[in-house]
Amino acid sequence: MIMEDNELFDDLLRQHDPKQLAESHIFPAALTEKEKQETSASLQKVLRQKRAIISSEDERTLTLMQLRFQIEEYLNGDHFDSEKTVGFFLAAYIRILGKKQKSLASEINTSATELNHYVKNSRNLPMEIMVRLELHSHGIIPAEDWLGLISKEKFYQLKTNQSLREQQRKFVSTVAGMA
Repeated sequence: MIMEDNELFDDLLRQHDPKQLAESHIFPAALTEKEKQETSASLQKVLRQKRAIISSEDERTLTLMQLRFQIEEYLNGDHFDSEKTVGFFLAAYIRILGKKQKSLASEINTSATELNHYVKNSRNLPMEIMVRLELHSHGIIPAEDWLGLISKEKFYQLKTNQSLREQQRKFVSTVAGMA
């Protein structure tokens, strides 16, 4: 393996000067097992130090942003996942906040029962609640994302519900000349 690396390096030196190589390539370092352990321990120490200076509020904000990105990635994808409903993401939102449903319901001025219906997907999230959730998250999760989740589910249902099409066929008369 070392011979292959040397040959690669020699080949690159023939094509580029050392400064260009330094600026454009990352060369693998051959570390001993002890050096790997020391490097890993050093990296872990730096990560712990960085995490220690992040406040719990900042960490919650970052986690909410991560949830927003998950929602948007799902909304931008072509695949429909019956698990990824408004209720699924609303439950994740509540979990990230470290709250009980009753507490969040109080903070957005709705009943705990009503919020529970949204989490269980037994009722559609009204636009007023979408806006309240946006305001509650300080704009991190926009109301449009909640609406997008509902729309994606409705679109899928409309697209795949053949029995609805058959039921509704009896209400439509065929225009002459069209089959």
